[in-house]
Amino acid sequence: MQTPKDEKIKKERRRGKEFAIPKDKNIFIIMKNLSLILILVLIGSCSSKKFISGTVTDTEGNPIYNITVNSPQAIYGSRLTDNNGKFRICVRKRDSIRLCFEHRLFFYFNYNGLEDFQDYYNKEIDVRKEDKYINVTLEKTPERIHCDSLISKALDGAYYIKGQIYNKKGQALPLVDVLVEDLPFIPRQTPFFTTSGLNGVYEIAIPNRDSVRITFSDMLDKKEKTVTIKGENSRNINITLE
Repeated sequence: MQTPKDEKIKKERRRGKEFAIPKDKNIFIIMKNLSLILILVLIGSCSSKKFISGTVTDTEGNPIYNITVNSPQAIYGSRLTDNNGKFRICVRKRDSIRLCFEHRLFFYFNYNGLEDFQDYYNKEIDVRKEDKYINVTLEKTPERIHCDSLISKALDGAYYIKGQIYNKKGQALPLVDVLVEDLPFIPRQTPFFTTSGLNGVYEIAIPNRDSVRITFSDMLDKKEKTVTIKGENSRNINITLE
């Protein structure tokens, strides 16, 4: 037999159940609040940054690739221009944004004692807050102008050879660097330097000399081979790196 006290306890329990929030609903509310917080953070982040795109060319209007684009306001670090001289960098929104452009003609081999050099003058510009796209022109240094004259001279009368590169198992080797030795300039970014394609095929310019040395270098497997070409009779050369 229930006492008045027991009946009171039952009523309080029923009342508590009516106002209690199910556990699943608690989880739903927590996830909803977290989602709202995340959205607010993203909105705040997007409102405080912007993207600046552009194209970098030389004084003759030719696009320049591999130019380093940086900024004190950069969010995700520096960027490099692509083969068309284009870049896109994310920066913090400011009334004035400083962009820095720099390039050095470098080479990671010891190439006849030649050192890397600055081939374009560095440039810094201030971009307005409302600017989204800019064009930048870089001027060649005297070292680059002299290098270009040497390249043009080497290309005069040059011919091309091609072939395929394999490993000792007969498999095609991609991404093998191929370069002409004994040039008075660093051959990177010239027709005298190339990289084999996915099928191991390469094609490279050869200066018109009695004999020319060509080096094939697989940086991944650290294998290298140098061959000597005499005259224009050798137009197709297959190489095995082992």
